[in-house]
Amino acid sequence: MDADTPPLPLTRSVADWIGRADSLPVGPSALTWARHCLLDWTAVTIAARSEPLVAATLATAREDATGAASVVGHHDRISPAWAVLVNGAAGHALDYDDVNSAMVGHPTVAVLPALLTRAETRDLPVGPVLDALVRGYEVAARLGAMIGADHYAQGFHNTATIGTFGSAAALAALDRFTADQTAHALGFAAARAAGLKSMFGTMTKPVQVGAAAQAGYLATRLVANGLSANPDAIETAQGFLQAHGRNPAAPVFDPAPQGVFAVEQTLFKRHAACYLTHAAIECIQVLVADHGADGIDRLTLHVPNAILGSCNIDDPATDLECKFSLRHVAAMVLSRTDTADLGAYDVDHARTEAMQALRNRVRVIGEDVPASALMWSQVSAQLTDGRTAEVEFDTGVPETDTDAQWQALCDKAGRIIDPVLGPGRARRIITLIEQDAPVKQLLEATR
Repeated sequence: MDADTPPLPLTRSVADWIGRADSLPVGPSALTWARHCLLDWTAVTIAARSEPLVAATLATAREDATGAASVVGHHDRISPAWAVLVNGAAGHALDYDDVNSAMVGHPTVAVLPALLTRAETRDLPVGPVLDALVRGYEVAARLGAMIGADHYAQGFHNTATIGTFGSAAALAALDRFTADQTAHALGFAAARAAGLKSMFGTMTKPVQVGAAAQAGYLATRLVANGLSANPDAIETAQGFLQAHGRNPAAPVFDPAPQGVFAVEQTLFKRHAACYLTHAAIECIQVLVADHGADGIDRLTLHVPNAILGSCNIDDPATDLECKFSLRHVAAMVLSRTDTADLGAYDVDHARTEAMQALRNRVRVIGEDVPASALMWSQVSAQLTDGRTAEVEFDTGVPETDTDAQWQALCDKAGRIIDPVLGPGRARRIITLIEQDAPVKQLLEATR
């Protein structure tokens, strides 16, 4: 497109970019990051195999129909659409999956499950999945940035809403849809995009993410079989943006600004809780290391106002709510509980007098900060000797050493896969991902 050509409408510009995938390579750096996302998602999905919400979604899928699609961590074969939902829900069940600041959510978990299911049915290797993941992730992250912080603040769960577009775009790229086909798939995605933050701390939060991945899958399969939708559905009057309170004329799709794809800014979790609690956890770990837990009398957590509706559950009543309680994760650090331990977020432990007493020593204060500081926290400690200490941390900065990051993700995979599948199984999965093995082999290795 030359300088004199007016820009395409938003939905069509996204569709045009996806439709030109063959002539617009994504580059080795983005593919490296996508490989990291694949390993991390596979590991946390396997680790969630026995979660109650996985049992509920899989039992429902079994009621419907059998099929040829794999369920990660299980021997079941179910219909592809159901497999996408079950795997998507499982990938988010532990809230241990990766994050992207631009989207204010978890792009991989909304995009990758549909890609793997489609690649399995087409007998594709890992390589094309990584390429399509970069593209779908890009769409989700850029649309998330366009819709802005108000969408999240109003109570929408970006992973479930915006993730629907990422899933549809990624599958359109994998199946090499034309721009017209992609526009219709995005139109269907706009009609199905949904998800609420009021579900945080419940089983429905992960399931609505699985539903987002499934909606993207259905969008492309329906369009492949002749379905039409409004091809301007994101920005048109009464379309997605306007319905969510945004100016439909303002946003412009600008993929990979300065040559950097959104996937190259992925944030991987070190703690098995909501990512918005991680900066506070890091601060408190420093304070405990410097002064000892017994040397801290009280903690004051200064966090962005915007995150209080997501992770400030005062007294968690379920295991899941423990992951969304700033006061509780602070108490976990004070009690020297390993916040990376998947079994540590236990409501029975949270209800003990000792943990309740520790939570009572923690106060949370919301601060007005720029949107770019959403992952920031400052923690002040009143020490038992009368002094005060203060630590600041921002977990919104991506890793720059990808080799070190890969090793850390391999270590994480070993810690959470081998206890579920048996010794050496994580190494088998890592090898298959490194070798761009057939997706069928990778999914078989997760059982």
